[in-house]
Amino acid sequence: MKTPAGRECEHFYGDYFRGRNVEECRLLKSQGQDWTRDLCKTCPVPEIARANSCQHMRLKVTVGRPFTAMFQRRVQITAFCEKTKRDVNEPQIGCGECHALPFKFEVKDIVARHLCRVLLHQRHKCRPTTMTLTLLLDLDDTLLNTNQPVFIPAYFRALAKELAPQVAPEIMMRALLSGMNLMNASDDFSHTLKEVFETVFLAQINVSPEKLEPAIENFYDNVFPTLQGLTSQKPEAKPFVDWALSQGFRIAIATDPLLPRKATYHRLRWAGFEPEQFEIISSFEHFYFSKTHPAYYAEVLGRMGWAEGPVLMVGNDMDRDIIPAQKLGLAAYHVDGESAAGAGDEARGTLSDLRVWLESMDVDSLIPSFKSVDSVLGILSATPAVMNGLSRGLDASLWSREPTPDDWALTEIVCHLRDAEREIHHLQIRLFKEQSEPFIPRPDTSVWASQRDYLHENGTAALKEFNEARRETLDMLKNISADEWNRKARHAIFGPTNFLEVVRFIADHDRMHIQQAWSLLKKL
Repeated sequence: MKTPAGRECEHFYGDYFRGRNVEECRLLKSQGQDWTRDLCKTCPVPEIARANSCQHMRLKVTVGRPFTAMFQRRVQITAFCEKTKRDVNEPQIGCGECHALPFKFEVKDIVARHLCRVLLHQRHKCRPTTMTLTLLLDLDDTLLNTNQPVFIPAYFRALAKELAPQVAPEIMMRALLSGMNLMNASDDFSHTLKEVFETVFLAQINVSPEKLEPAIENFYDNVFPTLQGLTSQKPEAKPFVDWALSQGFRIAIATDPLLPRKATYHRLRWAGFEPEQFEIISSFEHFYFSKTHPAYYAEVLGRMGWAEGPVLMVGNDMDRDIIPAQKLGLAAYHVDGESAAGAGDEARGTLSDLRVWLESMDVDSLIPSFKSVDSVLGILSATPAVMNGLSRGLDASLWSREPTPDDWALTEIVCHLRDAEREIHHLQIRLFKEQSEPFIPRPDTSVWASQRDYLHENGTAALKEFNEARRETLDMLKNISADEWNRKARHAIFGPTNFLEVVRFIADHDRMHIQQAWSLLKKL
């Protein structure tokens, strides 16, 4: 409620209904101090609350006549932190410890410190300490001359011929195109692209997967390799990749995951590489988004553990390689087949130009910026897909395993994500929808893991529940206007903020827990 001085203060109460004129400061009243309207004009409490709303800080107020105010009545404040058990000299800043721990995780100190680092980097624009460059490399017409206008029709005809004993070619072609279109459009983070494809493909051809599988396997083992003659190696591709690997760069083959793994591996070998050279290779068996979505690029980075260093997407297609990656907040290099000589600072050229470009620049400038609405929504969409992918096929006994006392088990991570989504993130979004300038609380989750006995829950069921909760979150965020994204608020940890920044905190929370889950699974 606004005070007589026109400032919002949670401690002021006024009742003016039907001619009443009841006013009081409940903070002063609770501490036996007399209040008058003139005190609100200079009272420091509203400004302290806007700057620091730490739940552990307690204010003690007295009304005095300090010399610095020419002996006029003033509200004077002292503060005490109930967590650290010490006086707080600067209430607007806090004790210096509580604010360094935005989210708390029981006794898992390593996780808490890491989350603090992630959030403070985002809020205060600090640079991360790990500067290894992550390269996302497109395959077709970037590392391999695929000549797709010729290759794709030949591929489809060969597949139709192989399946002709089971499916009429014209029916197969229609079903194949329908499946490809559905994969491109899909934003379903709970089903792989293969599952999405098969829902329409198998229904249209009316053949069981068991009957079709031998022909499919034979095609990719024996027929697909005969299409190699339609492609050719790029002379500069292998030297560039060899150099990048020698620099210690992490490399993902970020090819559109619309084809099976076997087809992708064949094309990589045609380009002169072995699949084992790369950290991850996207294919439709285990990816959930196509490259039409910024979420695809978040999915790739999540599957690599969301490293805290620079990232560069390299590809030849503006609509599927460059623009979606930039929407996520990544730097991108356009391989357009022409030398970049004379192009100034424009990030385009051949792969040979790319090496020169990287050697001449500070790669710190390629650190992603996940601040736009597109990037935040891309991360939020990709997180359940990443968690689904990382845990896919995991033995049930590994869900509850903690490799060290500092590690959370995967079940604990998933349960925390689920409950934070339901009980914190949904609440925060609703507050913005219901209030013009809400106070955004940050509940203490430190006791959840023990109180709720996460370790003995069913991890796969909890992950499904997290998927459902995140789908509800994304539904709540649909059709938010620019004005709504900029709506102001006061955060319990960071003070003054806005809706977009609060949702960015959710995305950062996602990234931290994916890092945690990825590191955990590497130890199992």
